[in-house]
Amino acid sequence: MEYLTAIFSSILPQLPSLFLHAVGLGFSISRRKEYPRTALAAGIYFGLSLLIGLATQVYVVLPMYMVEQGGSTQDIGSIFTTLTFICVPFRVAMDVALLYAIFAPRSSNTNDPNQPIFVGDKNG
Repeated sequence: MEYLTAIFSSILPQLPSLFLHAVGLGFSISRRKEYPRTALAAGIYFGLSLLIGLATQVYVVLPMYMVEQGGSTQDIGSIFTTLTFICVPFRVAMDVALLYAIFAPRSSNTNDPNQPIFVGDKNG
């Protein structure tokens, strides 16, 4: 029961962020036909962000479990260090995907919905 209480008290403050990332993932999936590369990059960002947000619950439950099993603080610290090294590449991939979604060059097709419409252009 204490595991459930710990997870609930940890995930409750994250619910707005997790909800926002789930909505962003849904938007990127729904817009994939209109903006294929941008939607893919945004989907990678939101998907990994949602996954990491949910996976951080390991940081709540793991110390409690290890203390019950007789683990020392040094053992807990080394496992947290390992988990951090595992998460870093995913966070870097998230950042690269977000930067690509924002700054990727758009095609020169004037009918492309990714292109901005400027005043005086004949594409609007």
